[in-house]
Amino acid sequence: MRFIRHAGKKPIVALADGFAASAAYWIGSAADKMYITSDTTAVGSIGVVATHFDYSKAEAQRGITVTEIAAGKYKRIASEHAPLSEEGRTSIQDQVDHVYGVFVDAVARNRGVSSQTVLDKMAEGKLFLGKQAISAGLVDGMSSLEKLVAQLGATTAQITTVAISQSVPTKSARQLLAEDAERVRKQPHSSQQQTITAPKEEAKVETAMQHPADAGLIREAQGLQSECAGYGIPLNASDALSHLLAERAAKKGASMTSQQIARAAQIEQARLRTRGVFVSTGEAVQRVMQEYKQTA
Repeated sequence: MRFIRHAGKKPIVALADGFAASAAYWIGSAADKMYITSDTTAVGSIGVVATHFDYSKAEAQRGITVTEIAAGKYKRIASEHAPLSEEGRTSIQDQVDHVYGVFVDAVARNRGVSSQTVLDKMAEGKLFLGKQAISAGLVDGMSSLEKLVAQLGATTAQITTVAISQSVPTKSARQLLAEDAERVRKQPHSSQQQTITAPKEEAKVETAMQHPADAGLIREAQGLQSECAGYGIPLNASDALSHLLAERAAKKGASMTSQQIARAAQIEQARLRTRGVFVSTGEAVQRVMQEYKQTA
């Protein structure tokens, strides 16, 4: 949940469809916004419950005697082989109260209200239905998955555009290639072999950048470079441009080199991982080959 709250600039929204109670609500409340799908969707149940089972009579009826040998006063203070003592009940209650406080504080932090507000209006284990949940401040409104996806798509596009226009000045392809070449020149010889763009690829990039869509493609390449940096994938400007050109050509029926397929698979694997989908390198390669209709 801490990861959800600090995921970055990309907005994260939770949608409860039918039921989001107790721990499910705890997780959902950590999103930037939380919505429900209908007026019968149940959310809340902010509370904690613990259960103690006493099997001593059942064991006695079966002729079973359990003898526990423990060190430490609290090690078996609430044993299931004996009736619950007052000390045992107090010990369990203390733990339940502690977790309840953690739960309440987390919801308060996530929803931007005080812990007392959560206790007064949202907690006590109560379930809230539809508009009740909205009025209590547990969720932000009612929506559908389709509407939220559309809204998030528009919001993300705005964030990306603003980020590029404010932090990444538009440069020509010639400038980007020159900067990469200068960086390579200053690196040790072994690094040059790994980062210099192949002459044919560089020629393709340079030729393509004379197209009127120069600025748009450069911004797209800069966005890809920034995205890959977030994944921990090293990608210089000319490599980003080459990758985009290779993808465009592949969509028109051109073949991709094994290096281009491997890079596309690496990026695809990273993108899936951010959505909680984990695939092997081989599976990522297969996805890329299927998407761009490449043959082995």
